[in-house]
Amino acid sequence: QGIGIESFSSATPLPTAKSTYQRAGTMTAGLFCAGNTSTGFSTTTEEWNGLGFSQGGAIGTALYSNTGFGTQTAAIAAGGFPGPGTPTFEYDGSAWTAGGALSTGRLNLSGFGILTSGAVAGGNAPGGPPRLSNTEEYDGSTWTAGGGLNTARGDLGVAGTLTAGLAFGGNTNTPSFTNTTEHYDGSSWTTVPGTLNTARSILHA
Repeated sequence: QGIGIESFSSATPLPTAKSTYQRAGTMTAGLFCAGNTSTGFSTTTEEWNGLGFSQGGAIGTALYSNTGFGTQTAAIAAGGFPGPGTPTFEYDGSAWTAGGALSTGRLNLSGFGILTSGAVAGGNAPGGPPRLSNTEEYDGSTWTAGGGLNTARGDLGVAGTLTAGLAFGGNTNTPSFTNTTEHYDGSSWTTVPGTLNTARSILHA
């Protein structure tokens, strides 16, 4: 029986050092936007082609702890700090334009899906706790309310599509980290038996 070996390798660093920024896309067509830098909040966008970064269009509002989903040429950036945590921006591969505003302002939220069929879940109310359970769904122009998480949490990990999504880990209202996993079917969340082996936070995409 053969043995497969895989490993990480170093890659070109981000042109602008920053944290808590929005990510979207794939390993060979990625998007990185906004974030917190040593000199303040950022409006920069970087596009990744699998080998290196190029500069993309600047987002209209400098922010961090926002989330994103979609592809490099059809992406969403939503929520974040500072401000009310409700702004939404849409990216077409070169420029950001304003989209529909979130109903519930938040930061440290997580998003999944594509521009015309996606969602955000959880997060923190602006200014700190409480953690939120709200889910909002996006159709390419407008947010509508979806089913709430069974465990309110921020900094959670998510994956999947609008009708087959996962939420796992995160920071709860206790406050403490959680290892619970929930499945989203497009209308409601269900807690599933499988849990993370290690409870953890800051998993959002």
